Amino acid sequence: MGRLLKSDKSKKEIAMTIGVDRSTIYRELKPNTAKRGIGAKEYRPAKVRQKAELRHKTKPKFFSFTADIRRFFPKKTDFTKITVQQVNCVEKLINARLVRKFNYQTPNAVFLQKLKVALIT
Repeated sequence: MGRLLKSDKSKKEIAMTIGVDRSTIYRELKPNTAKRGIGAKEYRPAKVRQKAELRHKTKPKFFSFTADIRRFFPKKTDFTKITVQQVNCVEKLINARLVRKFNYQTPNAVFLQKLKVALIT
């Protein structure tokens, strides 16, 4: 987007080129354009990447627990006290159970079947 802005294309043309709505371009530019000082009113893609990487590093990581995992680690479990060996044990138990979705096969068996097919083709 930085190159397109430097080539003096309008926001509408940039949006059409990238394949997004014009409002997306404005939402990208507003927080990522210097307001004052040297380079004021200039979009800086390197700074955008730097901000994004920092956001991804500092953002809290959330993931959803399935009912299977909840059986082993109930709510309010302190995960700082859980060892790698405990996680590996739970992983083995979960992947060794029969699953109706897989026609009562284990996830490990289904994975190996798909792996064999992928290696053959």
